[in-house]
Amino acid sequence: MRIFLLSLVLFSSNLLANGLDDYNTLLNKYISAGVKHQISLNQINYSEMKKDPSLATIRSYFEKTNPNKLNKKEKLAFYINAYNFYTIQLMLNHWKVDSIKDIGSLFKSVWKQKVGKINGQQVTLNYLEHEILRKMKEPRIHFAIVCASVSCPDIRNEAYRAEKLEQQLADQTKKFLNNQHKGAILSGNILKISKIFDWFEDDFDLVGGRDALIIKYNPAFKGRYKKIKYLDYDWSANGI
Repeated sequence: MRIFLLSLVLFSSNLLANGLDDYNTLLNKYISAGVKHQISLNQINYSEMKKDPSLATIRSYFEKTNPNKLNKKEKLAFYINAYNFYTIQLMLNHWKVDSIKDIGSLFKSVWKQKVGKINGQQVTLNYLEHEILRKMKEPRIHFAIVCASVSCPDIRNEAYRAEKLEQQLADQTKKFLNNQHKGAILSGNILKISKIFDWFEDDFDLVGGRDALIIKYNPAFKGRYKKIKYLDYDWSANGI
């Protein structure tokens, strides 16, 4: 019996360890640079990804990991990955949908639909974003979690990991703010920026405010604008 239990524990541990590696491989395999509606982005090949047998292992990783046993950086990386994976899974379940918003209905938006479990609890994208991630006081999560849309920050072709999370978040933020089609663009003395900065403006107070963050990651804007406007947000699917 002891040998059986030990084997079960080892199998479970290997499953969890392999799950993150499998997720990393999945992203690397099916994400590539592209252009949609004249906007540069990382596209997901949902058509091919939905055939990948590793999806079940990856889902088990997110379902069976206990986030309460993780340190702060591990927990943040885990929940960013979970949000993105469950968003991808939602798109795969409804592919070929034109927009993630089409998955919702008049009575329940897509963000409020149950997308899976974490540590035995059913979760929604709304819950993961607003009740977990935003409360972790790291505003750059808004450039890491991806709503499967063209105007979202780009999905990375790798998993987020605690040991390089700072570098990954900085890279995501910089890339987004240097993408003039969806992050930020200077037009005369007007700076046009993503609506993400409008929707979550208060979150950026933690780092000195929206403008301070924008200039930190794109210093070329400093002193060159007098007014802020928001770019149109393209909710078309970020995939092929």
